Amino acid sequence: MSQKKDFFKGFKNIISNLNPDPESEKEGTEVLDRKKAKLRFDRTNPWPAQARGHNSRIKHRYPDIWRASLVTVEELTEWLHSHKDDPCKYCGNPAKEIDHIQPLSKGGEHKFENMQLICERCNRTKHDMTEEEFLPLIAQILSSPDKVGVKEQAKLSLTAYGIPKAALKDKLNRPRTRSLFKETCYNTSGEYPVLFTLKYEEDRDDLISVKRVYMGLEDPTEYLIATQLFCGIQHWRVLCKQEWFSPYVTKWRKELKAKLRAFATTKILEIAQGSSQGAIQALRSIVQEDFLFHSFVEDDLPKKKVGRPEKEKPDLTIPDAILKADLERIGLN
Repeated sequence: MSQKKDFFKGFKNIISNLNPDPESEKEGTEVLDRKKAKLRFDRTNPWPAQARGHNSRIKHRYPDIWRASLVTVEELTEWLHSHKDDPCKYCGNPAKEIDHIQPLSKGGEHKFENMQLICERCNRTKHDMTEEEFLPLIAQILSSPDKVGVKEQAKLSLTAYGIPKAALKDKLNRPRTRSLFKETCYNTSGEYPVLFTLKYEEDRDDLISVKRVYMGLEDPTEYLIATQLFCGIQHWRVLCKQEWFSPYVTKWRKELKAKLRAFATTKILEIAQGSSQGAIQALRSIVQEDFLFHSFVEDDLPKKKVGRPEKEKPDLTIPDAILKADLERIGLN
């Protein structure tokens, strides 16, 4: 008898799985919607993504400190929002990054009492130093702003903006193309955020200027912009093949080529003016290389002709006097 009960009980479980409860199915859908919502990035409210990313890093790097911490994502989001207008306590620049006053690697705790918002440059320089170790360096940072943290001052990646890579993909996990850019986005429903601008040379209207990042990275291989600003090499390759995108990239490549060549020329001239062993080679380069005296107002460098020099073409025109004499001789004049 018990075997029959077990059989019918198992049969009922199979039937219930084939016909799930509408309420439970609705709850499952809501859970999936919440997960999808977490992947989307709202430029008007970047603090939840920043809070999730910060807590996730603490959890993986310092598991013991994380277990003792009571800072939730919701509380950290509120804390970031309440301090969003605070300046950096060290230099006065806009504060955008979370710093632990006592570094976690040196016994600090992941609590609000041990947290502060500082700018990117100070956060990169401070790293895992205590305040006592970092304070003597502040005067040096402020006195030479162009030499300390130049790359950190300019935002050259999505992580610097707090934007997750998931924002670059659609619902089917495919890398987005037109919908990423203000100039080509035709979807006005707001389902996917517009992140970039191709037209402007600086960030504007909360949009990232792709040209500014491209020129700032100074990478002619284009590997850095493909991996730091987009989904990777394949995503960048697909974009560069688009008719609406390729004209912009072509202009940026020529401008970057001019910029890097100008930098190289300046360095060669500096070496040539010195007394080092490379001065003679630098002088030889100045004399031999045509690019030192080429203006990049023109589109392309002048191409050197290869092979034997061309012979001058003979003048085949007949002088008028000879032509008149010949016409008289044959009786046509």
